[in-house]
Amino acid sequence: MTRKLSIVILVFSLCLTLQAKTTYIPTYRSFIQIKQGLNDSVMAQSNLGKLDLTAQDGSFSITLVHEDVDKEKVKAIKRAKAAAGWMTFAAVMSGVSTGFDASYHNNALTTYIGMRNTENIAVLSGFMHDVAQAEQRLTIDFFIDNNSEEELMVADLARGLTWYILPHTSMQFSLANPGIERLRISDLRHSSIKYADIIGGNSVRKETIEWEDDVCWIIREENHDDSSNQLYSYRYIDKGTFESRDMPHAELKEFKKTHKEKLN
Repeated sequence: MTRKLSIVILVFSLCLTLQAKTTYIPTYRSFIQIKQGLNDSVMAQSNLGKLDLTAQDGSFSITLVHEDVDKEKVKAIKRAKAAAGWMTFAAVMSGVSTGFDASYHNNALTTYIGMRNTENIAVLSGFMHDVAQAEQRLTIDFFIDNNSEEELMVADLARGLTWYILPHTSMQFSLANPGIERLRISDLRHSSIKYADIIGGNSVRKETIEWEDDVCWIIREENHDDSSNQLYSYRYIDKGTFESRDMPHAELKEFKKTHKEKLN
């Protein structure tokens, strides 16, 4: 490895180290509607990680659940993205070092081997990028609980699939992200027929955080307001409700002082 290449890698490493603390914050959207007949329907929607709705007669309930973005999930996303970044960096550096070695040794075989290695690393980089993106896709499941004394029949109107749920048991289904399911749910005699629409989607976004605990995130953003001398503005996000509000710098200082005193 050349001295120049070593310096480049060192600078790259220092840049990663000096980055501000970041995390990934989810955005959830859920909607469930249960229809019976032409004019009888119940519905619910939410921006939280879980949504429940019970049928009009109480015979069954539907629960939509999004994957939680806990600390382990954030670590998994960061590991995947870091691996993808290093593979891309390795591919670029492999091309640089290959050119130097081939020129210095004037060896056609070295050039060929180097080119093949660069190609292979580039392919692996693509795979790692896909993995990183996959880590940012949160799973969505929904559950149908049969609250009745009779067996339920559940039919997927789009795919033609049918399931049967025993009394007082539950069945789990996977939903695409984003995804829509249209179901026909009835008893075996078809004396009570209902239709359910289940819609869900989510995403995660990378944010720079000034503070995080079990209750909230405080997000730090660059201030683009020319009338202010502050470099950053701050936003408080409640982890329980996902409600967001601006937080003045003075309030932030008092908040951090109070919470650090509690920790001590």
